[in-house]
Amino acid sequence: MKDNTLAWVEHRAGSPQTLCHWDFHPENVLFTSDPLRKNVLIDWQYAGAGPGICDVAMFLISSLTVDDRRKHEDSLLRTYHEVLTAHGTFDYSFEEMFLNYRAGAAMVMFKALLKTSLFGAPWARSDILEIIDAVFKRTLAAAQDLAPVEAMKEVMARNRG
Repeated sequence: MKDNTLAWVEHRAGSPQTLCHWDFHPENVLFTSDPLRKNVLIDWQYAGAGPGICDVAMFLISSLTVDDRRKHEDSLLRTYHEVLTAHGTFDYSFEEMFLNYRAGAAMVMFKALLKTSLFGAPWARSDILEIIDAVFKRTLAAAQDLAPVEAMKEVMARNRG
């Protein structure tokens, strides 16, 4: 456990930093169909510096069905990387970004596990519990696909290397 926590801290410190929401999922976005009005991201109590790719991991893993994530993950991440690096702002290879994405999936796993604590709470609404159940199942599949703990350890080894 201690090594995994250290790997997570080193992952956050060794990746390009930006303002992160740290709870970026569809329930925290007010979507609008009006093209003149922008969508609004709410619920900023966890915001802070960190690798932006972790917010991307949270959103993709928690928002997309397992099949949709598997089908579209690569193209969505490649598009994100192209936009991120389009003007030479970052010297950040796709491979490095993808490693950080995989490592960021550990944070998604942690948050999903915390939210399962709502099961059995007398005040927990059934629609919220259904969302938590779906996100937990998506997170488990992502953990199998992305091996986030191994990615964190690789990031840690690179940072020390």
